[in-house]
Amino acid sequence: MKIESGKLMVLALLLMVALFSNFAPPQVFGGMNDSEDFLGIHADMRYRGEINAKDFNSNTDVEPINFLRSRITLKMKQGDLWAKFQLQNSNTFDWDSGQLNSNVAGDIHQAYVGIDNLLLPYLTLKIGRMMLKYGDERLVGAVGWSNVGRVFDGFLMKYDIGAIKIDAFLTKQVERDQADGIYNEPDDDFMGVWAKYDPLNLNLFVLYNSAADSNAATGYYEQSVSRTTIGLHYNNQYESGLGTNFTSAYQLGTKTALGTIPVDNDIAAWLIHLKLWYKLKDVSVEPSLFAGIDMTSGDDNSSDTEHNFFNDLYYTGHKFRGYMDYFLNPNGSTAASNPIKEKGLRDLFGGLKITPMEDAHVMIAVHNFATSTDYQSVIAANGKTSAIGNEIDLVADFKLKENLGVAAGYSMFMPSENWKGSNADYSHWMWLQLQTFLDWQKF
Repeated sequence: MKIESGKLMVLALLLMVALFSNFAPPQVFGGMNDSEDFLGIHADMRYRGEINAKDFNSNTDVEPINFLRSRITLKMKQGDLWAKFQLQNSNTFDWDSGQLNSNVAGDIHQAYVGIDNLLLPYLTLKIGRMMLKYGDERLVGAVGWSNVGRVFDGFLMKYDIGAIKIDAFLTKQVERDQADGIYNEPDDDFMGVWAKYDPLNLNLFVLYNSAADSNAATGYYEQSVSRTTIGLHYNNQYESGLGTNFTSAYQLGTKTALGTIPVDNDIAAWLIHLKLWYKLKDVSVEPSLFAGIDMTSGDDNSSDTEHNFFNDLYYTGHKFRGYMDYFLNPNGSTAASNPIKEKGLRDLFGGLKITPMEDAHVMIAVHNFATSTDYQSVIAANGKTSAIGNEIDLVADFKLKENLGVAAGYSMFMPSENWKGSNADYSHWMWLQLQTFLDWQKF
């Protein structure tokens, strides 16, 4: 049986976590295991209306789109056992109306059980369907903006002695079943180890994911990607008012072009994300200036045997690269006709955030987008360029009542002619969101 080097690396780290935990002093542990038994219910509902004119054509008729997401969560703990069960209903008004419609998007969004003091007093095991969020969600996140959200099915082992926290997880994205006596292997897997040292706010991680695609030559699913991502994340707010958020990652492994004779391409790709901010003290509106860069490598030669495009894995894309979400996966559309496909992305951004009153915030951000490697211009037959365009985002939010928040935003994108053509107009997007929640807990 073939086992990829990246998977071996993660499995070795999982073993190290288990071995290292035998030597940790149990007296420094504190946290969830010390809490009393409880039964709790959390309910939240979010409505968002959007006016979407993102197609770069001012002549297109625009109609509002309305989204509603409702969640009710049951949380319970008794002794060393605890569990979470979350039901979710996601609706787009008029598209999936409940009137005699059996396709309304109701689902079990999360369902897992946790076991504290598993063999040792500082080890916890979670089993089931759960959200995973690490760092600032640049690589692994729950995509809270989505009307559905992302969850993972699998196992999570948590090791926590206060200053040191280590999560080791093994999840499966797709479980392939048997067909004609032959398993369509391998499955799509995601596993990793994420460690944090609290005194320095420093995170180190090793992540592994594999993916399978249908091979037209054989008629079966075959492994097309085996990818290992290693890196670090650092986030801190200093007493001076200066803040830093930094993520660096490198990817290696194999991406296979499937066919009668599969061709393996070596993966060599990188990510750098840096955000700096400065919060002015003793100013009534608490202004915070920020600036940074988010940059990933890209392929400049699709005919060679090295794959240099960085894959963003399971990140919360809406938090990065502008609120209009043009560059989620990967660099916009995955269509072969997309001129910036797999060319990498460079986002230079900056802005200002203020607090005009208690529990209210206003932010304006400006983004300048370009590809990391040149792409073929859509208006010049032999022209190579990297410019994509500029985006402006304006967002405001405030608390209307104790359990009711309101947020609104407006965004505009100004594309380059080389990317969208000489007839492209500016695009626009507006939204209004209300969210409410209720909590009840009994000890």
